[in-house]
Amino acid sequence: MGCSGGGFVRDVIDEGWLGVGVEGSDYSRKARRAEWATIPDNLFTYDVTKPFVLSGQDPAGIRNPLKFDVTTSWELIEHISEPNLEGVAENVQRHLRPVGIWITSVLPNQEIINGVVLHQTVQGREWWIKKSAL
Repeated sequence: MGCSGGGFVRDVIDEGWLGVGVEGSDYSRKARRAEWATIPDNLFTYDVTKPFVLSGQDPAGIRNPLKFDVTTSWELIEHISEPNLEGVAENVQRHLRPVGIWITSVLPNQEIINGVVLHQTVQGREWWIKKSAL
């Protein structure tokens, strides 16, 4: 989640694994930027704070929800306002296998570009640890 240009998804696919990326912005998709030009069937745009289901087709042609061993979100969740963090966590959980793990990183600083506040939840390490334990 928060795959940006899809580089990490490309690396996962190149290693022989199923790689799927979800990005909140449609900029890269529309511009066919980076890996959106090479693996568009593996990259999707969704509002990660709202429920969504990624699905795939099994050998019998039946569509089933995709479940992953690992979900990553590098420097994504600080872009989400605190009231919407639960929705992100629910989407991750919906797509994880029972023993799957979610790996995430957080930039703990404010980021404003051209007057636009990019980081909606700016908190320190201890706050994020406590929040993730809920």
